[in-house]
Amino acid sequence: MNSFSLLSLLLLPPLLCLSQPLNPDQLGLLVFKSSLVDPTSSLSSWSQRLRRPGKLGATTNATPNPAAFTSLNLSSLNLSGELGRGLLNVRCLQTLSLSDNNLTGPLNPSLAQLPNLTRIDFSRNGLSGGIPISFFSQCGGLIDVSLAGNSFLL
Repeated sequence: MNSFSLLSLLLLPPLLCLSQPLNPDQLGLLVFKSSLVDPTSSLSSWSQRLRRPGKLGATTNATPNPAAFTSLNLSSLNLSGELGRGLLNVRCLQTLSLSDNNLTGPLNPSLAQLPNLTRIDFSRNGLSGGIPISFFSQCGGLIDVSLAGNSFLL
């Protein structure tokens, strides 16, 4: 095998990986990122690293869909902004932790549409407004909810 063929075999897989389109989870996370202010640039490399799960607080499950993100932990990153709709595309999300940031605005009731969500931690932010009762009835799989340290209306 000549050196050109060997070099092509070594370089082709990474190039193919870079040329693949984003899946809905990856696109959803990038849309969510665009709704945030990230003063410490903690999420600056997401566009490249989302293709390699396990980086920057986003993890996947090996089965049944290895490209699906199941956990997102962005705690204590000094993020601000509102809970945008991008997370609604991350359909396999089970755990969502955004605690100890500066997030504001209401709890997005559409998050209840995430069918696999079992744990949320939005504690110690600046979230406000009411929490719709329907949120908890629609999120039937929630087993751990932490909303302390916000300004929710009861």
